[in-house]
Amino acid sequence: YIIGQLVFSSLNILCGPNRIVEGLLQFYLVWFYCNLTMKESILIANGSRIRTWWQAQHYLDIILYAFLLIRADGDFSLQFSLYIFYMSGCQVLQFYYQAGSLYKLRALGRATHMEVSAEGLRVKTYADLQFLTPFFLLLYIFQSYNRYILWHLAP
Repeated sequence: YIIGQLVFSSLNILCGPNRIVEGLLQFYLVWFYCNLTMKESILIANGSRIRTWWQAQHYLDIILYAFLLIRADGDFSLQFSLYIFYMSGCQVLQFYYQAGSLYKLRALGRATHMEVSAEGLRVKTYADLQFLTPFFLLLYIFQSYNRYILWHLAP
C-alpha cells in the first residue's frame, strides 16, 4: 500500500500542479486509511492489542485527507506531495524495522503471531533504531516547516 503512496506522490511531483493527479493522490490516501482502519478493526475483533489512540488517529487521517480531497486548489500541493513522498519512504523504513524486530521477538518466543507492534523492545535492535532516527527527525522538521507555511498561507 505504501508503494502506491510513493507512486502517486512522485507522479504528482513530476506532473506539476495538476488537479487530476493531485486528486488521485488524495483519493488514494483516503482509500489507504479506510482500508487500514478496517483491517485494524478486524484485528481488534480477533484479539489483537492495537491501541485505541492508534485507530483514532487513523480515523482522523481519513477525515483530514477527505477534506483535502474536496478542497479548492492551493499553493501547497507540491510541498504536500513532497511531504507525502518523504513520509512514505519513512514508513517503508519503519515497516522493515518493525518486521525485523517482531521476527526476532517471535524467534525468541517473546511474541505471538498476533502481535502487531513491539511494545517492549528487549532485543538488541537499537542499532537499527539509531539508523531510523535521523529520517524521522527530518520528517518532524518537514512537518514543522509545513505548519509554518500553512500558517502564512492562511488569510
